[in-house]
Amino acid sequence: MSGYITRRLLGMIPVLMLIALFVFLLIHAAPGDPAAILISDEASKADIEAARQRWGLDQPLFMQFLHFMVSAVQLDFGESFKYGEPVASLIAQRMPASLELALYATLFGTCVALPLGVWAASRPNSWIDTLASTAGFVGISMPHFWLAIVLILIFSGYFHLLPSSGRAALRFSDEPITGFLTIDALIRGNWAAAKDAFAHILMPAFVLSLNMVGIVMRVTRSSMMEVLQEDYIMTARAKGVAESIVLWRHGFRNALVTVITVVGLEFGTLLSGSIILETVFAWPGIGSLLLQGIGARDYPLITGVVMVYTTLFILVNLLVDVLYAATDPRIRLSA
Repeated sequence: MSGYITRRLLGMIPVLMLIALFVFLLIHAAPGDPAAILISDEASKADIEAARQRWGLDQPLFMQFLHFMVSAVQLDFGESFKYGEPVASLIAQRMPASLELALYATLFGTCVALPLGVWAASRPNSWIDTLASTAGFVGISMPHFWLAIVLILIFSGYFHLLPSSGRAALRFSDEPITGFLTIDALIRGNWAAAKDAFAHILMPAFVLSLNMVGIVMRVTRSSMMEVLQEDYIMTARAKGVAESIVLWRHGFRNALVTVITVVGLEFGTLLSGSIILETVFAWPGIGSLLLQGIGARDYPLITGVVMVYTTLFILVNLLVDVLYAATDPRIRLSA
């Protein structure tokens, strides 16, 4: 197991280098000069040139990339042009918000999709199966940004039940413990802050999870329908084992490997797919930070955020492979 994990971690290096090179070349090929965008309109050509020299934009492209890679190995993505702060520090400040949103969306999506998929597979071609399949299709097809705006208009603008934007109205005076506002509030016993944090995250997490609900439900249904045709399922039913035990202990456990794959991949997708939703809900995560960097042509910020997204996605895939072995004893990971 340790040899397999080591080999996978070493394999991350060329992948990250290729991603960094691709992103670096792509953003430099895009029109727009960061110095001209960020410096005041009243600045002279000398001021703009001085800013370019300060940010290293006057150097050849390969030298800029080499300098970035040497710094990135030390977890230093440079200094943001727009904010004038280290990119690593900006990402560290925004990362808990994005992780919290993705985790709540994943939790909601799995809690809804797994029972729905098992229920549909246990009664194929029934009204339950039709309803679950329709719900899954709607979840996959629904445009997130449109649904987010509609929910804001209904629950915030009309009924005034939920906040329309931001992460919290109440602010902590203490240092964060986990960085997750809901968990920190519960740990401290601050119920008002916990309620406020839950209210702010409810709509973004719900909208973000809908696509995952549809995908995971359909995969769970397909996997369960295959498993329920196996001989050991028929034997268990012939022995008079309760249907709930047949479905969850015998059937669902053997269908779990496929489900874990999809849930793991969807979690990585939710991290990077929340960019538009973070903008709609004014959620202070790294997705909205990336969009701000793109608008300002902030090369270090853009490359740093994309590198973090890529690293997280690779690590999630590695975690999924490790969970295979934990879930199914027939699977062995070897170097």
